[in-house]
Amino acid sequence: MAKKKISPINEEFDFKLLVTIARKNLLWFAFFLLTAILVSLLILRYTAPVFESSSIIQLSEQDNARSILSEAKIKSFTDQGNKMASSIELMRSKVIIERVLRKLPLQVSYFSKGEILTSELYKQSPFVAEVRVKDSAIIGKHIIVDFLSKESYSISYNSPTSKNLVTKGPLTSGVWYSTVDFDLNLSIYDYETIRALQQDLSKDAFYFKVNSIDELAGQISKSLLITPLNVEAQTIQIKLKR
Repeated sequence: MAKKKISPINEEFDFKLLVTIARKNLLWFAFFLLTAILVSLLILRYTAPVFESSSIIQLSEQDNARSILSEAKIKSFTDQGNKMASSIELMRSKVIIERVLRKLPLQVSYFSKGEILTSELYKQSPFVAEVRVKDSAIIGKHIIVDFLSKESYSISYNSPTSKNLVTKGPLTSGVWYSTVDFDLNLSIYDYETIRALQQDLSKDAFYFKVNSIDELAGQISKSLLITPLNVEAQTIQIKLKR
């Protein structure tokens, strides 16, 4: 009598067997399912979003590489007949990135504190600050803003100059004020949004900081991706993820 051939478990799927196992372990099955759903919701709710911008450009015949790159690099690219590589190297250079950043409104970054996450506001900020730095040690320090009304606010920060907590206020929106570390002109544009958030959080709902262009350029150069698309058409794609 021929023996019955037993199929390997990894080659056939027995749905009845799965149902039987699930019924016998229903509580564990429900537990793992609910845990997976909960973890997914927490990740979606409390993970900061990542944005990506992309652009396709066509390179021109004008050669600006000589003002940025060394002659040795230019010669190596020319010898290889690869103008596209020269242009990509130029756009990746920290000098070019710094030039671009200085033309953008990135001297000051604005933040709002949530219960879990801190969000960068950028163009959605309900207030705008102009800052003239006196002591470069203030760069990167958190300057907390407490809004008192539609026209007034106060600030507090740890001063690198005096080594103390500095508090100034009430200050008037749109007027220049001086501290030992910087001059400040802060304008309030959307007090209703500010008040709503300050009511949810008892204190320190908003702060801003002065950026270092050098540090920003370093961060962007790490996440900047430039790839050739069509060598004959001289087109490249630029991607930045932040």
